[in-house]
Amino acid sequence: MDNDIVPPFALSDEEVYVYLDRALANMVNRQDVDLGPGERGRLYGWYWGYYGRAAVDMYCVTGDPQYAALLERTIDALLEQRDDQLAIVDDERDAVFPGWGTKYASGVRSNEITTAGLITLPMLEYAAVSGKSWVRDAAVETLLAFRGEAKQDENGYRYFVHQTQNIVEALNHAALYGAALVKASVTHDDPWLIDTALGIYRYHLKFIDWREGGISWPYSPKPNDDKTTLASEALWKAAATIELPIALSEGGFENATNLLQKVSESFLTHPAVKRGELPQFLGHDRPQGVDPTRISGGLTGLLSSFLQIDDSSLRREIFSLMGKNSNMFPNGWKGGSRSMIMAWCHLRKESLV
Repeated sequence: MDNDIVPPFALSDEEVYVYLDRALANMVNRQDVDLGPGERGRLYGWYWGYYGRAAVDMYCVTGDPQYAALLERTIDALLEQRDDQLAIVDDERDAVFPGWGTKYASGVRSNEITTAGLITLPMLEYAAVSGKSWVRDAAVETLLAFRGEAKQDENGYRYFVHQTQNIVEALNHAALYGAALVKASVTHDDPWLIDTALGIYRYHLKFIDWREGGISWPYSPKPNDDKTTLASEALWKAAATIELPIALSEGGFENATNLLQKVSESFLTHPAVKRGELPQFLGHDRPQGVDPTRISGGLTGLLSSFLQIDDSSLRREIFSLMGKNSNMFPNGWKGGSRSMIMAWCHLRKESLV
C-alpha cells in the first residue's frame, strides 16, 4: 500500500480478537431482544455476516487457532438454531426449512434469501481456508433450499420475490445471497450455484444508469421498470449490493471487476465527496451528503464496505472522509456498523494495515 494512505483509528490484533470474541458471544447469547427460537434470522445475519468474515480474515492473517475455535463454536451455535434443528415450520412454505427464520411485524415467521446469504458467507469462507467439509455442506444445504424460488425476466435474468410482502427483493438483498452462491460454487460442483449468481448479477446490470456523470442503480426495481425514472440507491444499501460483484471479481469474472472500477470512479467524483462530506446516495442524481443529525453511525459505517474494492485512490478518499467526519465514527473500527471491523480485517489480510 502507498505510504501516504494511512487509515484512521488503528487497532492492534489483540484488540480485534477481544472485540470479535465478545461481539459473537453477545450475538449468540443476546437477551435484550424480544425474539424467540426461530425468529432471530435477521439478527444473526446482519451481525455474523460481518463479524464472521472479519474473524475468517484474521484467521488467514494470523493462523491463530483461537480464531478457528471462535468460528467453529459460533457456527455450531448457529446451526443449533437453524429451523430444521428446532423443528419449526416456515409459515410461508408450510415446511421445515434448513435456514434461519425471522418473524415479521405481520406475525408471519419465515426464511429470507438475504439472511441465508449473510449467514452462509462466513461459513463458506471459513470452509474454503480450513477444509471443514461439515461447515461447507451445511451452508450449501441452506442456499440450495431456495432453488425453486428464483424467477426470470424476459431476458432470463434472475430475481426473487419476498413471499409475505409479494414484492421483488431489493437488489442488495439478492446480491448478498448471490455472493454466497459464488463462494459455494468454488467448492461445490453444482452449476446452478454460479448460474443463479450470474443471473442475479445480470439483473443488477440491467438497471445500471449514468446520471450527471456518475453510476447509479435503484433500490428495488421490478423487471419492467424504466431505470431512467428511478432514483439511485442509498449508499449504505449499495454497500451490500456490491458484495456480489466483489465475490465475482475475486472469482475472476472480469465484467464484475470493471463494474467495481466504475463504482470507484463514480464515488470519487460524487458532489458530496468533492465537498468533503459522506454521500447519502450512490448516484450523482442525488448529490446531498449525510445529515449527521438524522443518520446513525451504524448506517454511515457501511461506507467501509467499499474498502473491499481494490483501488488505492478510493481507499485514500474513504480514509480522508472518515477523518474529516470522525464524529460519525465515534467507536472507530469497532462500531457502529458491523462492516467497520470487517473492513479493518480485510485490509489487514491484504497487508494494507
